[in-house]
This record gives sequence, structure tokens and C-alpha cells, in this order.
Amino acid sequence: MVNSATQATGPTYEGSEAEQQLAQTLFGLYQARGAFFAATAPIILTVESLVEALTSMGHDASASNVQAALEANGQIFAPADVDDGPAFVTTKNGTPPGGAHVAEDDHGLAQRFATPEPPRERVRPRSTIQDLDSDIADESVAPQPEFPPDSWQAAVAAALREAGQETSDVILPVADEPQAEISEILAGEPEDAGEVDVELVAEPEPEAVAEVVDDEVVAEPEVDEEIEDEVVAEAPVVVAEPEPAEEIEISDASDDELADAIEIALRDEPDALRWGNTWMHRSNVAELTQDDLNKIQEILGGASEAVSDYALVRDLGTDATPGSEEFEIERFSLNYRMSLELSLFEFVGTARQSLWTTAGVPAIATEKRSNNDIGQDYRFLLDYRTPDDLPEPGLVEHVLTFYEHRLGVLPLNANFATIMPKAAFNDQRSTRLTVESPQTFETFEVDLRYPTSNRGGFIVGFEEFFAENLVPGAVISIEATRDQETHFIIEFFQISRQDRKLLQFNERREKFVFQAATYFCATQDDMLIDDNHFERLADVEPLDEEARRQVDQVVRATFERVGIRAEDGDTVSYRAHIVDLLAGANIERPISEPYLRDILHGGAYPEFTADESEEDVFVYAAPAS
Repeated sequence: MVNSATQATGPTYEGSEAEQQLAQTLFGLYQARGAFFAATAPIILTVESLVEALTSMGHDASASNVQAALEANGQIFAPADVDDGPAFVTTKNGTPPGGAHVAEDDHGLAQRFATPEPPRERVRPRSTIQDLDSDIADESVAPQPEFPPDSWQAAVAAALREAGQETSDVILPVADEPQAEISEILAGEPEDAGEVDVELVAEPEPEAVAEVVDDEVVAEPEVDEEIEDEVVAEAPVVVAEPEPAEEIEISDASDDELADAIEIALRDEPDALRWGNTWMHRSNVAELTQDDLNKIQEILGGASEAVSDYALVRDLGTDATPGSEEFEIERFSLNYRMSLELSLFEFVGTARQSLWTTAGVPAIATEKRSNNDIGQDYRFLLDYRTPDDLPEPGLVEHVLTFYEHRLGVLPLNANFATIMPKAAFNDQRSTRLTVESPQTFETFEVDLRYPTSNRGGFIVGFEEFFAENLVPGAVISIEATRDQETHFIIEFFQISRQDRKLLQFNERREKFVFQAATYFCATQDDMLIDDNHFERLADVEPLDEEARRQVDQVVRATFERVGIRAEDGDTVSYRAHIVDLLAGANIERPISEPYLRDILHGGAYPEFTADESEEDVFVYAAPAS
């Protein structure tokens, strides 16, 4: 039998080029989720789960980008009403369930169950040959039965026609008679069967049926237990040969292809345990006793920094030599068992370097603002994941803003994401980093806080270093090291002594004030907030929390603080350069230059317009009082 398969074609994607590529990747996730679904069954995934899946695959995509790509391809994805947040639904066909079109010749599983077989007259058993002449003549002119296009009956009939034999020579059993009997399809001349694969299975207690073979009807009596030489053959089973899978030589396979093949082979094995990129049989993984857990807690609680798995294995008193097979087994067992004790330990390492802390150790943070609130402030970074043009590999240069200097944080923006380690697990909250300053001869720890579906990522722990060595507007560089992916070098450009009055926040008076400061670091003058250029910021009170969270209100307040005021009758407007707006807005909250330009240019806030007389100058038309 020749099995002709129709080559599937994927859906057509719409939107921008980036949205089309993202939509194609998202549709692949839907197909993987619905691998065993029916062709028209709905597949529903939330935007949050899609973002997590893309992140685990190494893609940078925010919830807004994912939702935009889905909405731009409404012919494929449709919004779904679920309780877990925004969600979209599609099918394996690439069309929403409500609008999925099934071709008339599509004979799906549900249709085959719901569509009855066409009625066909069964051949009645005869006890004599004398009365068959008329019946055979009638059957020879009877119309050939119609079979569903993808049923095995139709397949047999097609194969017979290819072999040059009329299908009226054989009576095919109907589908509602399981295991109906035919003694032979091509009696006496097997070579006439062409390429039909026929499997004859003897049935111990067949029903009495009549067979028509080569215009001769043979009555088949019920089989008696004493008659052992009469075998009634079962219906032929036509087996379609599967298309051979594409084989890849191991020598030609890439490391990623081999890793994927190994993961596919092991992930469904119940006794194969995984830690990071390492697998081990369950029988080799040792248990941790309560004494072991208590000792690990004591070690982590007394440490001033995160502890590696190597140090923990040695401190637990192993006799194995580091690097030996026994040591690696103990290290795997320790990591795996500790990962099951989430209430006691927190993993703060990477896929290649395991680091642990305990719940009793305070998290690295600033007292001025909680880590959750800082993550909310950096939420806009989820929509801006394109690095600057041609960043230097392994090195990021950055200009400190007032917000970053005051809180001791750095944004996990697209530039910093190129050098920072990736999370080892989807639900990992942070990774502990060490930062070395050759100029000040010190090394300290910081926390890399990973983004979530509603919070941006950032690095916290620079507060003391920034306060002692830098000022807002300072130019710094962060460089990754080759030997250790969690160790970084921070440097700044040293200059001769500078004395200026710079903006600071007076905690006691709860106001911004200018105070004398001495510094030895190079700065970008546009971002240096001194009393010469930003004199109207003196004695200004910070915005309340509700206003500070609204980016448009922060930009309005910044226009009023740093812009040039103009009055025309009852109309008041403020005019300012984007560099001044960027420096002033980052006093209250983090705002990147692309984000600020989108606010001023995007059209969502009509009160902000561009001044056509001068490049990068904008005007804020204040509402009438």
C-alpha cells in the first residue's frame, strides 16, 4: 500500500519582523504543549507562562512584547478568558478554535466516530451450491461500496485496483464487525496482491460466514473442536510503512543537538535525577540526614558570603579528592538534596557554579527602598531588551544616575544582560556576585535580582562603594572575568580633585539640597546635577509615592523643575532639553533615554510635544489652573 502524506504548511504571520519571528516561536510553544491534542482542540497558554518558557530557552521577551505579537496575529491566536492573567488560545491547525476551518475531506478522529459506516448487505451463509447462480450474478453487478477515504477498507481497495483486480471480487468487512473474517484476498495467486501487506491471524472461535473468492462461494461452517485442519483467517491488516526519521550522524551533530538528544532520552526516566545540566541515577544519590542539614545550616549561617558546593562537601568531612568521581557524586547529591529543602536553603549560583545561602542570612538590600519596590521601578526594562549598538564584548560602560547612586543599584538592562550570568532555574530569584575594585583594593558582594513577569531586574549592593568613591553622573565600567562567571571588575576614570555643590537628599528634612562635595572620578557633565545648572532643585520635596509611580507625572514635575517657563495669556508651558529631563527624572525614579523618548514622542501624552525649532528640545503644555 502506498501511503501518501500531505505536507503540512505553517500559518502566515503578520506584524513587524520582530513580531513575526516572535509569533512563530510562540506558535511552536503552543504546538509542543498540544502535541497529543486533536487538530482542532483548543490550546490555552497564559502570557506569563509564555514569557517564562521563552526565558528558559534563552530568548529575551517581555510580557508586552509577547502580547503584542499574539494580538498582531489574530488569525492564529485569540484572547482567552482565564483567571491567571492574560491568555491566548489557538489550535495545532494554527487557527483559533472558534474560527478553525476543517476541510471537507478532513476525516478526523471525532468525525470517524460520529459518522456511521454506509450500510452494506452481509453475505448469508449457504448450505448448498444450487441456489447461488442468481445471487452471484446479482452481486457481480452490485455497485462497489463507498468507504471513508482514510479507512483501511479504502486502502485495501486502492491497493487492489493498483494490482489490477476488481474490488467486487472481495467483500470487505464493515467497521462495526470487529475481526470479521476473509480467508484470502487473492486466492491462489499471491503475487497479484502487489504491495499489500496482509497479516492473517487465526481466530479460535470465528463466526460462520461465507466467502466469495474468484466467483466461488464457499460455505464456512462453525468450527468443531475435533476438526483441527480447518483455519478461518481473520480480516487482512494493512500496515502503512512509516516514513523513516531523519538520522543525524553523531560526528556531525553539534553540542546543542547532542545535549537535546540526551535530555529527551533522560527526562522521562523516573530514576534519572537532574541537577543543572548534570544527570545521575537515583541509586547513586545519597540522602541527607537531619545532622547533615543542621550542620549545613550552621555553616551557611556563620559565613559572611555565599558558600560554594565544593566548600560544603569538604566541610561535611568527605574523604574524596576534589575532581574525583566520588567527590562529584557527593557534590551532586548535596546540591540535589538541598534543592528539595526550600524552606532551609536558597540557591544563589549559576548552572556551572553552585552557591548557597540559608534563610537566616539577611538579603543584600538597601534600607532606603525595598527590593520589591526597586523591581517595580525597573519594570519598564521588560519592554526594552535591545542592547546599544556594538557593545564591547564582556564590558559595559555606564553613567550613574542620581537614583542609582543613592540606592546603590544598577539596572539589569539590555547592556548589562549581555555580561551577567543567566538564571539556572526558572524560579530562581537571584544570583550572588562578587565585585572587585582594583583602584580601591576591595571586593564586595552584590545580588543580581532576576526579572519576573511584573518586575524588572537589577543589581543591588553598591551603596557603600558608590557613596565613598563616586557621584551621580560618574562614568563606570563593569567587566566580566573569564575564570569565574560570578566575579566582576568595576573601574572608574580617576581625575584630579573636584569641588562642587551637588544635589543630595536630606533624610532629616526630607528635601533635596545642594551640599559641597569633593570627588576624584570623571563624570558626564550632562548628568552631573550641580547647583549651577539645576539650581531650582534646591529645597524641593520629593513626589509622594503615588505620583512617583506614574511616569507621566514624574516627567511633568521634571519639566517644571528644570524647564524654562513661558506664559502666553492663561497658558503656561515649559521647555527643556531631553538631557536635562533625563537627569532630572532619574532623581525620583529610573527612566532610560529610549523610555523617555517614547513618553515624549509616543502620542500617549499629548501634553508633551517636540519643539520643531531645536533638536531634542520638548515642550510641556501645563493644564490651566
